[in-house]
Amino acid sequence: ELEPYYDGIQSRKRYAKFWKGVEYDPELIKFQSSDTSRAGASAMAFAEGLFNGKGPLDTCKSQPVYISSFPRDQDYVLQPQIACPRWNRTVFNNPYLLEQMNIYGNKTLAPIAERISKEYNISSSIDPQLIPYIFTYCQFWVVHFNRTDTWCSLLSPKELLSLRYYWDILHYHRLQYGHPFNKRMGCVYLTQLVTGVDDFLNGKSYMIADLKNGHSYSLLGLFTSL
Repeated sequence: ELEPYYDGIQSRKRYAKFWKGVEYDPELIKFQSSDTSRAGASAMAFAEGLFNGKGPLDTCKSQPVYISSFPRDQDYVLQPQIACPRWNRTVFNNPYLLEQMNIYGNKTLAPIAERISKEYNISSSIDPQLIPYIFTYCQFWVVHFNRTDTWCSLLSPKELLSLRYYWDILHYHRLQYGHPFNKRMGCVYLTQLVTGVDDFLNGKSYMIADLKNGHSYSLLGLFTSL
């Protein structure tokens, strides 16, 4: 949780004029995360950085904050795809996407699986559907440990690019412009954002910051709606 912690510190430094003299008050500053543990922990870490040394607890002056969340099947702001039955019926199981992934799998994933199986003498051939996750593990080791000698070593530079494209296809059709319904998925978030700012400017609310911790698909849906 170091990254969101330092993000909180950086937020107070970068927006010093905004945060000047502001102390935590749940009526003024709202924290919301999705109902996943990692998002909640990230929200807490960000709050620790934001109010670093400005709270009432112990010698470190920690500041406890309230972080709200909704069950994922009711969270139309941070997890709208999961909360929306229509999205699950029409977008997640989009026949056109399944067709594209099948074509891609036969042309790209199957040859990579066959090559790795032969190169490492794997008697039972690797399932081609597992190949994209080798790329995911490769990313993890690069980002967290700066190492390319583990999962990444199984793939050639060309294969790495091809597998990046796998996730691009998937996200384009499930979360972005590949399906017209995705343009609506960020509407609740945007409506809440605009309403909150408008209420503050018109004296209907005292809340000055509405801070949210969600997921990449939360942002992709939001950007697609803009």
